[in-house]
Amino acid sequence: MRLEHLRYLLEINKYHSISAAAQKLYLGQTTLSAIVKSMEQELGFAIFERTHNGVQKTPEGEDALTIIREIVCRFEDIQQLGTQNSGFSKPIPVITS
Repeated sequence: MRLEHLRYLLEINKYHSISAAAQKLYLGQTTLSAIVKSMEQELGFAIFERTHNGVQKTPEGEDALTIIREIVCRFEDIQQLGTQNSGFSKPIPVITS
């Protein structure tokens, strides 16, 4: 699982549409759909339910997206450490399962 793919899931959730997210991410809709399907298979549950109006989060997907959002935010915090003064330290919460 790649961090980039986690960000894709957040975009899909933001737009409630794989097609709209694909357009914003400059990806093909088919490519993004395949990534979602692969991630759902890897996780063992559906993140999104496909509807005629786009996608909606499943209950498991809602929980997963909350954790994914936290992972992406924490990763960005880690990246910021390299740009901060080396004398400054900030605790970073780590999520494990």
